[in-house]
Amino acid sequence: MNRPRPTFFNLPSDKQERITTAAIEEFAEKGFHGASINEIVKHLKIAKGSIFQYFGDKKGLFYFVFDRCMDQVRQYLKQVRDATKGEPLSRRLTGVLLAGVDFVRTHPLLYRLYVRELSYGKTRFSGDLSALIRRHSQEFLVSLVDEARKNGELPANMDMDTAGFIIDAVMDRFLRAHMAPDIDPGLGVFTADDKMTATRAGAVVSMILNGIANACEPDLAASINGPYILVSAAVREELNPLYEYLKESSGFEKKNGFACACGRISDIPVVLVETGPGAVNAAHAITAMVEMARPSTILQTGCGGAFARAGLNIGDIAVASEEIDAASGVEDETGEMPARPLPFPLIAGSGYTVFNRFPMDSDLIDSAIRSLEEIFLSPNSHRPKGPDIFKGPFVSVAIVTATDRTAERIFNAYSPCMEQMEGAAAAQVALSYNIPFLEIRSASNFVGSRNRDEWNIALAAKHCGKAVSGLVSRLGKQMIRQNHGMRAECDSQVAPQENL
Repeated sequence: MNRPRPTFFNLPSDKQERITTAAIEEFAEKGFHGASINEIVKHLKIAKGSIFQYFGDKKGLFYFVFDRCMDQVRQYLKQVRDATKGEPLSRRLTGVLLAGVDFVRTHPLLYRLYVRELSYGKTRFSGDLSALIRRHSQEFLVSLVDEARKNGELPANMDMDTAGFIIDAVMDRFLRAHMAPDIDPGLGVFTADDKMTATRAGAVVSMILNGIANACEPDLAASINGPYILVSAAVREELNPLYEYLKESSGFEKKNGFACACGRISDIPVVLVETGPGAVNAAHAITAMVEMARPSTILQTGCGGAFARAGLNIGDIAVASEEIDAASGVEDETGEMPARPLPFPLIAGSGYTVFNRFPMDSDLIDSAIRSLEEIFLSPNSHRPKGPDIFKGPFVSVAIVTATDRTAERIFNAYSPCMEQMEGAAAAQVALSYNIPFLEIRSASNFVGSRNRDEWNIALAAKHCGKAVSGLVSRLGKQMIRQNHGMRAECDSQVAPQENL
């Protein structure tokens, strides 16, 4: 396209911008034929000859304005492409849609000019401009689809041009609906806030990729659209107090069969997932979440049984220093000890071998302990003392301990501070995917004889909600940035611990 003459670029930058803005407003409102140079110079209070000196003619000015519009679009798309490189196609396309919405809202006149020339241009060169726009959009979208195909997300024999055409057509209509209510017959995107826009964008991308028949559940990656922290708990009662801290959430929804709530805590993207009780449920749900959209950190939480000999009381909070899988192993012949580890590892990989003890990220644990002490610190004597904070081994069982004798045996074997059912499974999934893992629980009861009158599940869940929300607020950026796993610390366990 024709560039302005040097005399234009010799002008002060603020005057260049005033001329550009006035031209954008005129062309966006009236199109090329309806736009008037007289109106532009009248608004600017400059001589009409100046426009011809800078741009040659009306067509030269229009080309300059249109090129400015295209440059803005290219910058938005480049930012999305670079920021989402390596991410699933669903997340990338959702990013493109949301960037488009941001462009429409931030530069409404530029977008109006963009659409007017694409659909209603009547000049001799309108066809060329329309073809340029469509070609650029098609090439950009096909490049994203091709990367997804090469990564194995899409079939190798995918018809790239047809895929690009369909995506472009749907996205174009979605963006136009943000500009004109008559193009939005039912979705409500013209008046939608950011939260609803993101939800609608995720649903649109899900339908594009999965087809209408298979798009009943929104895609997690499309809902989150970026790095996030996955918080898992066995039952809803353990998550409800934490959910109260979650902003920009539309509530719990089924995603791939599991109840999830997506939102933000202190501007950190968070997903809460209700896994169901037990190791199998936990492993299944967390794996499904990771496969849909890989989290930056997995945080297991909920209620747990406290070992009295470890010093905990009901409502106290503990952070796992390691997770011990007491449900997998070889039966002790004497019956006096819990099962011994199997003679072969539960999981092994490059640089790590785990038989029944899953180590944790010590730096992350130390940061969590310091933060929890700040969260529950009593600033003065008039405020009730908060729960005590502990760090120690957690033991995962398949059957909840219901006798003092079994509780004694488990404590003698492992010296744990907390018993629960899901932690080892969650830790194993995190290790296998090389994702940082943290487990925080609050004591709802004592391990041993089950006196339900002494239980306080509501208090434990409340303390977990406050603890996890506070940690995300303080450590969320660190958790999001982390790209290392726990494997560096896992190579110490290289042989079964037969002494157990």
